[in-house]
Amino acid sequence: MIDKDTLMQVGMTKNETEVYLCLLQSDEALAGEISKKTKISRTYIYDTIEKLMQKGLVSYVVRNGKRYYKAASPNKVIDYLKDREAKVNLILPQLLALHKPLTKKPIVEVYDGAEGMKNIYTIMFRLKPKEWQLLGSSGKAEEVVGHDFLDIMESRRAKLKIRFKCLMNPTEQARNRGKELSKFPLTEIRYLTQEYVSPVSIYLFEDYISLMLWMKEKPLAILIKDKDITNSFKEHFNLLWKLAKK
Repeated sequence: MIDKDTLMQVGMTKNETEVYLCLLQSDEALAGEISKKTKISRTYIYDTIEKLMQKGLVSYVVRNGKRYYKAASPNKVIDYLKDREAKVNLILPQLLALHKPLTKKPIVEVYDGAEGMKNIYTIMFRLKPKEWQLLGSSGKAEEVVGHDFLDIMESRRAKLKIRFKCLMNPTEQARNRGKELSKFPLTEIRYLTQEYVSPVSIYLFEDYISLMLWMKEKPLAILIKDKDITNSFKEHFNLLWKLAKK
């Protein structure tokens, strides 16, 4: 029996706790299904889900015009509540036991907002890949998550000895950011020619591909875990790398 009071003590409301635990026991669910299982009225269910998404604990995928929600890995609770990690660790084994993906289809997660997009870095650094490839960097990320955050992430990457190969778009903003990035260790920067400009920043690491939409008003990250899909994008990256200019 999970101690729900512990989750509430570390910063989650009663409704957030009920919805999160409900989703942990489901592969994915519609808002109406969550409302029925938790007995939380539809009036409050969307607000609760939105708050969990802002904390990076819930994501969604759209199919046939409907949003299917799913819980993030319980490990992300620690990332969000670092100062209260000790309390969360008391129930983490039970939460992990509930989180069992039912299928082997590609795992797709959507992260809204600046805080949600920061989760992509957390996931990557936890995996400690040998190499991180970035296709279509525009230099606009700092407008969403801030220049200081990005530099801290670069320092952390270098400390973890993760090689970084970045294909920047040929814009003045991207070139300025490229000059800054080139100062960090284990970093290679090249610039795409105009015909290969990417409208979306694509992160590639391990078996993950993340589409990063650095829109200032509504930033969005779509994270996909699938070895075949990621490998096909890595092949495309390697081809463009050979054509790009230093």
